[in-house]
Amino acid sequence: MKLKRILFIGSLLILFGVCFVTMNQHYDPLARYPYESKLSKSDRELIVQKLSTDDIGYLTSQQIQPEQFLPYIQLSGFELRNTLWYDVAKHTQDAANQDIVTFVNKYRENMSYTTLPELLSNYTYAVLEDFYDNGDGFMGSEKLISDPSQLSTMRSKNGTWFRYEPKDLALLSDVPHTGTSMKLRQEAIEPLKELCEGAASINGKTCGNMIVTSAYVSYEEQQPLYEAALLHYGQDAFMKYEDYPGYSEHQLGYTVTFTVAEADGKAPDSETLGKEEQAKWLAENAYKYGFIVRYPKDKETRTGKLYQPYTIRYVGKGNAKKMNKENILFEDMKFEDEKTTGND
Repeated sequence: MKLKRILFIGSLLILFGVCFVTMNQHYDPLARYPYESKLSKSDRELIVQKLSTDDIGYLTSQQIQPEQFLPYIQLSGFELRNTLWYDVAKHTQDAANQDIVTFVNKYRENMSYTTLPELLSNYTYAVLEDFYDNGDGFMGSEKLISDPSQLSTMRSKNGTWFRYEPKDLALLSDVPHTGTSMKLRQEAIEPLKELCEGAASINGKTCGNMIVTSAYVSYEEQQPLYEAALLHYGQDAFMKYEDYPGYSEHQLGYTVTFTVAEADGKAPDSETLGKEEQAKWLAENAYKYGFIVRYPKDKETRTGKLYQPYTIRYVGKGNAKKMNKENILFEDMKFEDEKTTGND
């Protein structure tokens, strides 16, 4: 009787073992993967070879599509939990897949999944790598402003736009200016032309006898301006006049500085600065064209800059109108998206 029981139990164990082996032979680890039908035989073999059971579970739970991870799965350093980052980076700013994997793996902690596309829409991989490896070199800022293209972006001690360059810069034309290659962001070009046309009412002269002396200033072009101001005014005072490279609003492509050309070719001196008809006209009318006087009088403490009656910044007609009507400083303005709210 005991022998029969032992044989029976042994038979059950053998049967269980056979069933277990058979089930394992037919077990499909990708059976629950929602995009399983999109996989070729070679894709399936590659996934099973490269990914652990936990990885495949993650792949399934996150519903990651084949095209989001298969291009990277065989690359050095591939991490499944970074694959959505790889995909976003690839579609935002194209580069070699291996370079993308290396970039994301190394610098992911410096950004968020939300800011990744913003950063790659405004900076090259090389610029980002330089910043994250070396910092800005001036203020010691660890924060890179992810989207400096916004109308509301302003200079700050807590963030830099480093070597950012707007993508839609266009040459100034039909506006009196010094130099041969002054640029401004495309959306500000036509409003500046209209402002100059309006300024002719001051004295009947082109642009009211005002000349653009500064528009877009690159990171590299800002370097000698900063050095000259530092030498002239000293460490404690130079920022009232100039900025470190990567902190000047001229680099954003929305800011313009005029000077007034007198008959003898000389600009107004410090005693008459701001008292000219041109300065008065800008203060009273710039908003009609979408501009504001960026550093107004008696606001030095708030803006951090001395009075600059001829430095204007484009903010869009809707924003400029509100700022003029309610006497709001740029630093205190709650900006609206001009493309959404309109420019009227």
